[in-house]
Amino acid sequence: MRLLLLSVATFCFLAHPVRAREVWTPAQAQAWGQQQGWLVGANFTPASAINQLEMWQAETFDAPGIERELGWAEAMGMNTLRVFLHDLLWEQDAKGFQQRLDQFLTICQKHKIKPMLVLFDSCWDPAPKLGKQREPKPGVHNSGWVQSPAVAVLQDNAQWPRLKAYAQGTPGVPTVCRFFSAAFAPKSSHFYTNMPYECDLAKTYPAWTFEGEVFNIPGAAADGTCAPGTVPVYRLYNNGQSGAPNHRYVTVPLVRDQMLAAGWVLEGNLPGLAFMCAPQ
Repeated sequence: MRLLLLSVATFCFLAHPVRAREVWTPAQAQAWGQQQGWLVGANFTPASAINQLEMWQAETFDAPGIERELGWAEAMGMNTLRVFLHDLLWEQDAKGFQQRLDQFLTICQKHKIKPMLVLFDSCWDPAPKLGKQREPKPGVHNSGWVQSPAVAVLQDNAQWPRLKAYAQGTPGVPTVCRFFSAAFAPKSSHFYTNMPYECDLAKTYPAWTFEGEVFNIPGAAADGTCAPGTVPVYRLYNNGQSGAPNHRYVTVPLVRDQMLAAGWVLEGNLPGLAFMCAPQ
């Protein structure tokens, strides 16, 4: 995928504006469920982790082990897994947590597994702590499992906004960074990206002012495709035409193809070509 240094962004979600979807009717939910086929799975924590924190912390995140064990799950015919997250991971390093979760989701996709992510869990140890986790106690079920959030957090309403940010941040769904530049006067420019490395890189350029993390939107899969229930968003670059770099984001293939014919460059992965995936 092209590395973006300077750009202007104009959001053109043509024909499919990004907006909150209405709550499904029971019939819609049932129709979606019927399309999923028979789900077979289990709760999942890799063998190397005693709990959610050990599974997801940077020091103990075991991608090779997860790859191996999800391969076993696929071979046994499993197509879903219930996976537990933790609010402390979000508080500690939201961006790193998202990156590891995205890596996990990529492994799931490779093995045709649709995970169910669990944000909160009230089982076992009521006082979880980051860092090295306790050793297992032989013969004791879930001897190292921890609650999320801690009981003390539940009892302290001053911490509820943090839990709200964790839940609404939707771990695994990238945050979009917005930048502004007046360096192309008389034109001014906005640039949006949901890719952490692009966000970090743009912050190093004096011409761009970081305006904040403005919303969340899933990135496309490695093959440029989007999950059911989302609309592919195509990112196009004008290749420096018209005197200033410019990016546009469209959801209509016809518009995408017209822009390609006009010399714009598509920035997405084959074969699906999408860069992001907007909710329907």
